Order: sequence, then C-alpha cells, then structure tokens
Amino acid sequence: MAQAILTGCDDVRMLVTSQAALKVEGERLFRLGALAVPVTEISADMALGYGAVALFVDQAKAADRSFSLNDSNVGSVIALCCRLEGNALAIKLAAARLPLLGLPGLHARLAERFKVLGGGPRTAPVRQQTLLSAMEWSHGLLSAQEQAVFRRLGVFSGGFSIDLAVAVAGDDPHDEWAVLDVLQELTDRSFVMTDGQDAPRYRLLESAREYALLKLDEARERNLTHERQARALLLLFEQSYEGPWGSSRYRLAQFKPELDNLRLTLDWCAENDPPLGVALIGASSELFLHLSLRYEARRRFAMFEPSVTSAIPPATAARYWQRRCLFVFNYRSPLVYDFAVKATGLHRKAGDESGLYTALGYAVMSAGAPVDESRAMLVEMERLEHSDWPFNQLQVRMFAQLSLFGREGRHLESRSLIETALSCATARGLKRWVAVCMMFLTDTTLALGDAEEAVRFAREALAGNRLSPGPFIISMTGGLAAGLLLQGRVAEARLALVEFFEASRSREWDYLSVFADVFALFAAREGRPETAARLIGYSDKVNQLSAGMRVSHDRVLLLAKAAVEAALERSAIERLMVDGHSMDEEDVCAVTLGDAGESRRV
Repeated sequence: MAQAILTGCDDVRMLVTSQAALKVEGERLFRLGALAVPVTEISADMALGYGAVALFVDQAKAADRSFSLNDSNVGSVIALCCRLEGNALAIKLAAARLPLLGLPGLHARLAERFKVLGGGPRTAPVRQQTLLSAMEWSHGLLSAQEQAVFRRLGVFSGGFSIDLAVAVAGDDPHDEWAVLDVLQELTDRSFVMTDGQDAPRYRLLESAREYALLKLDEARERNLTHERQARALLLLFEQSYEGPWGSSRYRLAQFKPELDNLRLTLDWCAENDPPLGVALIGASSELFLHLSLRYEARRRFAMFEPSVTSAIPPATAARYWQRRCLFVFNYRSPLVYDFAVKATGLHRKAGDESGLYTALGYAVMSAGAPVDESRAMLVEMERLEHSDWPFNQLQVRMFAQLSLFGREGRHLESRSLIETALSCATARGLKRWVAVCMMFLTDTTLALGDAEEAVRFAREALAGNRLSPGPFIISMTGGLAAGLLLQGRVAEARLALVEFFEASRSREWDYLSVFADVFALFAAREGRPETAARLIGYSDKVNQLSAGMRVSHDRVLLLAKAAVEAALERSAIERLMVDGHSMDEEDVCAVTLGDAGESRRV
C-alpha cells in the first residue's frame, strides 16, 4: 500500500511506525531507541528529565497515589530502569507491580522478569498485557530459521561478533550468509542491537536474551549451542595465541569484549565438558593476565585441574600447567616448581622446544628448584635458545638467572644483569618489560642495602606506570614502603602501604604474603611491638609456604625482630607470634594500619 501511494501520488509523505522496515524505495529509517536512563545516580529532580524515570514515576503514581520520587529512592528507581534497559512496556509493567512488591521486591524478583512483569491493563491488546506476551507476539512474526538463529544467540553474554554468530547460530557453519541475512533481519526488527562501530558488535537486550534461552530450552538445544560457543571461542583464542611472547597488548585488547562470553563458557565447560575447558583456559589465559585478573584465572585453573589426565593431548596439558605457573598466589611458592616440572615433561613429549624453554625458566624462578638442578636447567635453556625468538621470550632465561642469583646472594651480579635488560627493553620501547625490570631493580637494590636508591627507582617506576595492571602497583608500592622504612620515613611508608593494601585487596590479596616482613617493620617503627610480633608470626607462616624465600627482605625482618625483642619478653613474643599464625588477610591489613598509639606492654 505504501509503495502504491508513493508511486501514484505526488507530494505525499508517509510517517509509518513499524516493527521492521517496509523496504520500499525512498524509505528513510529513524530507529527508536530505548527511553533514556541516567548513567549515574543523580537527584530526583534531575532524574525526572530522563524518559525512563519519568515514565516509571508517572505509572507508579497511577498505581499508587502515595508514591513519590525523592532523593532517598531515586537510586533504586534508576537502577530498576537500567535493569529494564529503558524498555517502555517493561517499565510500565514494573510500575504496576509496585504497590504489591515495593522497590526492593521488584529488584529482587527481576531475575524472573517474565513472571513479575505481567498484570497490564485488561483493555490493552494481549501482547501488551505481559512482557512474555509481547515477546511471544514478536517472536511469532519470525520465520523458523530466524527463530532458530535468535534462540541460539541467547547463549552470548556481553555481546558477540559476526564471526561468533556464524559459528554458533547457523545450521551450516560453511554458509555464513545464511546467518548474516537472518542477523540483518533480526537487527531490523530490534531483536538484536548493534553498536554501529566500523567492526560492529551485536547483543540481545536482557529481556530478549532471557526469552531466547527459554526457547533454546524448549528446543532442547542449550548444551549443543553452548558446546558450539565453547569450540568457537577456543578456535578464536587458538588462532590468536602466538604464545605469551608474540601476543601484542593491542591484539589482546581486541579480545576484551569476549570476557563475559569466556567466563560463561568456562563455567559451562566445568559442568559439562571439562577437557574442553582445560584447552580453553590454557588458550585464553593471556587475556586474564593482560586484564590483571590473576586471581580469577587462579580459581579457574584450579577448577579444571582434576580433568588434566593422560587423556588430554600432551601439548594441551603442557600449556595448561605452564600457563598456570603465572597465576599462583605467591610467585615464590613451590607450587610454581611443581607445575613447571609437569609442563617440562609434557613439552618434551610433544617436541615443543619453545614451550620447554619457558617451562624450565619458570621452574628455576620458583622457590622449589634445588640450586644444582636450577643450574642444569639454565644450561639446557641456553642450549635450546634460538636467536630469532622474540625478545620477550629470551628474557625468561634472564629472570631465571636473576632468581638463582638471589638465592645465592649474588646481588651485584643481579643488578648488572637487570640494568642490561632494562637498557635493551628501553631501546625497543617495550614498556611492559621496562616496568618488570624496574620491579626487579628495586628489589635487588633493597637486597644490596641501598634504600635511598630503591625508593628512587620505585617512585620513578610508579610515576610512569600508574595505569599499569594491579600486580605492578602492588609490587612497587610494597617495595617503596620497604625502602622508606629502611630510611626511617614512617609516615610516607604508611601512605605507600595504604595504596598497597587497596590494590592487593581488589585482586584477592595478590602478593600480600611477599611483603609480610615489611608490615612487621612498619608496626615496629610506629612503636607497636605487640602488633609487630603478631605480624612476624604471620610472616613466618607464609614464608614457610614459599620455602623461606624472602630474598631482599632479610634485612627488613631482622630489624623488625630486633625492635620486638628490645620491647617484649620472649614468652610474650612467642605467644603473639602464635596469634599471628591464625590471622587472615583482612586481619593483617587491619592490624598493620591500626592505631600508632598502641601501648607497650613488656
């Protein structure tokens, strides 16, 4: 009809509302988005300027005359509108439930939104009386192929790319245009949203996604589609995985949008296909490292450990154990040695010299490798080394050598080696490795007793790398605090430790145990010998777990012990140290930063 009118009548313009484009000549589309929702919490008066909030308030007052938007409830209303993604029908239906459930009840029950969002006006069309009816009506207008692609796209969390949609949602993985044409139609009908970027990314709104998953269960395709998703992600990460030494930060940043999909898929693998999960966590682990999510990767690696059996291909198992070395709670833990040794045996079996070289390096860097064995491993690494390997990979032997020098007390040789590596990394513009070298340089300078130089290195490194991932900030602020304490600059050390604890807590206490001696000296320097004794006890406990590898903090511990022994009787010290053994991370943080006015009880 529109085509006939436009063709047969001059000077006629038509304004049409429709679920999908008419696709007639001369048509110009104006897509109606969701109602506007504030992105931050604002005052009630300002919030009413946003369509989603204004609609909710209007409908809430229609359902309950006593309701009013004020500064005490505006945050809850904004959060509710955000969860409903500005969908006008959903907001109207939610407001109708307000007298029964209240704002807290609405929030609590939105996980079952199709049950909650019902009870619309009886005079409205059936499709507008419940959210489920609206979805069913719209879904019924799709073809069978469109319905199949739509429900399969429901497995994606956080959006998806065209390539992933083709791999997961189609019946024939070799016929990508069949999926692309359907994806276009679903986008036209607003089942699928696009971000409009040059390389567009797509997503289902949450209500549409929940409905898609309901239909996926009805079709009994949930596990099959999740398996497709897992294999598609594995292929994606396998193709991009050039080893940790070839992956650029830019390349890794491209995969950040897939983090939610990766998390969801790893959870599915843990329940349904653990061997597939072993392969996927190994292939994707560099992304966790890049995003400073070591604590999360640590949990996920442990989740799949029982599945790393002889049935797993040697190359896949080797990568699992080798990559797991990077996510141990304390990098000096003997666990690193255990994992690395397993990886070396599997790399030998798989004939992978590059992987073997790296695994040998990790074994030497751990606290578990005997000195003689470490020397032999370093000799083998030198024999395996290829001059055309990436600079990053060649540094593994250097860091392994540094670890051995530290255990042997050869700190001057360590410093010379680090300075050479720092010069090379700086010349190549490798900022990440410059930062790593500065960490080692600070630690080694502390071991040499030059606190002033260590503080200078730490401040310089922090000034240039404030946006670096968490482990760098944690290590450098810990080293800075140690240097400041050795200089007697206690107030400045407190500021450094506050930053250290904040960064460590946000990453599930990464590296906390490495600096336990520093906490003890800080308490002693503030005149709190009882707290210092407890922290020495905690330090003893965690250092036993890392085979006593304190390295640069030996002097720190000696000073802390001397201060405690000068202030307290031996029996009191022993009792307090036992107390320290029972402390957890939050306890350590609290007592370290406690009041400086603790009384001295001798």
